[in-house]
Amino acid sequence: MDDTEESTRRSGWGELGHKWITAIAALITALAGAGFFIGRSTAPEDSASASKPEHTVTATVTMRADQPGTNAGATTTKDTTDTTGATGTTDAAAEKWAGKLEWSSSLSGYNLDIVPPTYTEGRYLTGYFGLLESYGDAADLVVWKSGSTPGKAECAAAVTEEGSDQVSVVKGNQVCGQTFDGSVFRLEILSSGSEIKANAVIWK
Repeated sequence: MDDTEESTRRSGWGELGHKWITAIAALITALAGAGFFIGRSTAPEDSASASKPEHTVTATVTMRADQPGTNAGATTTKDTTDTTGATGTTDAAAEKWAGKLEWSSSLSGYNLDIVPPTYTEGRYLTGYFGLLESYGDAADLVVWKSGSTPGKAECAAAVTEEGSDQVSVVKGNQVCGQTFDGSVFRLEILSSGSEIKANAVIWK
């Protein structure tokens, strides 16, 4: 190759070289730009927004008793006053029998495990001249020492502590007892002379 051909070849590359370089650079730029936008479209959300906690709103509603839809007259307090005078019990609902008993001699008596109480041979509670006495384990007895009127629970506890088969009574006494079968009772002594009379309550 002579100097003229070489010069012509070089001058041709020199004329086209910068165009090839510009075209290649443009292609690289275009590919890079496309990759950037593709990456942005698939990238996760901004970390600041992704980690932002959700806010929960809690509302407190207060209902007044006089608002519509509420039961202003309802109450959960239950009256537990004993109709016999002792408080904190519902003895009236647990009564097995209530009435008046009278003893006129040592030969009269009652089995308080029977409703209504009646005489049974060998097991009965008798009364005469200010004395109440149990035969055949008919009952354990104790005079209530407080001025209040005992309920079922109080009578049961008193009999457990001091019960016996015989007690002396006077008018106004409260006598607690427990029968052979386990029924708790109370006697309110109305008279204690030659005859003993009492208002009786026997609980289930």
